[in-house]
Amino acid sequence: MKNIIFRRIMAFFIDLFIVSVITSLLASIPFLNPGKQHYEESYNRILKVYEQYKNEELTIEEYETQFISVSYDLNRMNMNYVIINVVVMIGYFVIFQWQRKGKTIGKQLLKLQIVSVNEEKEVSIFSYLLRCIVLNNLIITLAQMIVILTYSKDNYYVIYNNLNLVGYIVLYLIIFFILIRTDKRGLHDFVAGTKVISLLKETSHENVTLQEK
Repeated sequence: MKNIIFRRIMAFFIDLFIVSVITSLLASIPFLNPGKQHYEESYNRILKVYEQYKNEELTIEEYETQFISVSYDLNRMNMNYVIINVVVMIGYFVIFQWQRKGKTIGKQLLKLQIVSVNEEKEVSIFSYLLRCIVLNNLIITLAQMIVILTYSKDNYYVIYNNLNLVGYIVLYLIIFFILIRTDKRGLHDFVAGTKVISLLKETSHENVTLQEK
């Protein structure tokens, strides 16, 4: 079972890499991401502020004030990228995975598959959507976008960071469930009514059966 945990982690990182590449390619199109240049400018500004603080050119109070101001601009300019990323995630982890019967590219390479807890049923596209929302913290992402759009520069930072904290708690719960449960179902699996199975186990079982015959 430990082997399947490692393979699940590797498969997930492969899938995240694929999603990030697709997102980056789409975000490089000016029509889809018109704020890209302003984002890069804000990113360079935040690096400069950090460098000034590191060189003791700014006090901690000055650093925090400038950091919050620049990070607010950075997050606003990053909005289109975040939207593109969410769309790609849903396309990949929901539609693509549903069409491939529970196999992303990462899962295909690591010989894994998502199935329903009730193995007689197929996993619905809605279950894949629920799974994706929890696993990738999409509700937290949506809430952060709303905070950036509705709160002022002076008030957004604490709420934004608290949402980040909630996202980390959800991630830790997912990992905790997978590690302690014998069926290795994470929080996202419980919400979606799914589990991840190893196709290697099935293959080895078939080989043993054939050898016995």
